[in-house]
Amino acid sequence: MCIGLHNRPEHIIFRFVYNLSYYRQGTQVSCVMIMEGKENKEKERIEATILNYVEGVQEFNFNKAESSWHPQGLKIFYDSDSESLKTTTMLQSRPSSKPTIKITQSAKIESIDYYDNAASVKLKWHEKRGDTSRIYVDYISLIKIKEEWKIVSKVYGIKDE
Repeated sequence: MCIGLHNRPEHIIFRFVYNLSYYRQGTQVSCVMIMEGKENKEKERIEATILNYVEGVQEFNFNKAESSWHPQGLKIFYDSDSESLKTTTMLQSRPSSKPTIKITQSAKIESIDYYDNAASVKLKWHEKRGDTSRIYVDYISLIKIKEEWKIVSKVYGIKDE
C-alpha cells in the first residue's frame, strides 16, 4: 500500500509500507504508476492554466488571460518610487488599449510545485518593448477550486537585460 508522496521538481519520492509476509512483487510497481499518473495530470492542469494566461497576455486578449485568474486574485509588487507594496487585480491592471510600440514577449515555466489544492509556479518572461529588453520573473500562486486551477496571486521582479 502506498502511504506517502512527496514531490520535488522533476523527481517523485515514494514511501511504501507493506507486510513482508503478504508482499507481492507487482504491488509496489502498480502503486508507483498510479501516483505518477496523478502527479503528471495535476502538473498538466496547472501548466494549462499558466499557458492560457501567457497566451492571453501575448495576444493582448485579456478576457483569455483573466479566465486563468480567480476574480479576487492579486498582482503584488513593490513600488520603489513610493517605497510601498502595491496590489491590483487582473482587471484593474488591464491596459485601456493596445500598445502603440511593438512588444514581443516569450515565457517559459521554470518550475511547478504543488500539494493537494495549492500550487506555485515560477514563470520567466523575456520582453522587448521598442528598444528596451527586460526579464520578468513571476512567482504565481494557484488554488484548485472545483477541480479547476486558478491563479490567486502573483509577485514579480523586473530586470533590464
